[in-house]
Amino acid sequence: MSDSIREPFQEVIRDFSGHSVPEANFAMVVLENVAVLKPSVELREESGVLVAEFWDCLRLDPKPVADLRVRYSQLSAKTGVKDLIIDLSGIDFAGSAALSGFLSLGRAIKQMGGRMVFCNVDVNVAEIFQVSKLGGMFQFSEDKASARADLGHEAA
Repeated sequence: MSDSIREPFQEVIRDFSGHSVPEANFAMVVLENVAVLKPSVELREESGVLVAEFWDCLRLDPKPVADLRVRYSQLSAKTGVKDLIIDLSGIDFAGSAALSGFLSLGRAIKQMGGRMVFCNVDVNVAEIFQVSKLGGMFQFSEDKASARADLGHEAA
């Protein structure tokens, strides 16, 4: 690696480790010091509706969706609240496994007498729903306020 390319990165490595790193270990040190995202889902009750938000998920994988299903079942049983708003703010991509998880979640919610609405859906994610021919199986709203209204709930 040329010195002109390596030099700015060498400073980053010094900031992390406090000393210079041999070129052979350069990539490994950089990777070890990059913050690792830990995708998760937060679910809470807001004035008669459950709201789910995904954290550290630029690309939505199946695990947080599966976690949402478990948390929904638990919180819905505890609170009696059945309707769910899924806020996809910050999600740039959703794979087919995540979409499959949403199908499963949607069926479970319907069986419990609830409804599910997605909001703040990125255009790329909306396109994935459409291309997979699943868009018609879900309800979409522009934002949380619209989703609440679509579910028949007043603004929080």
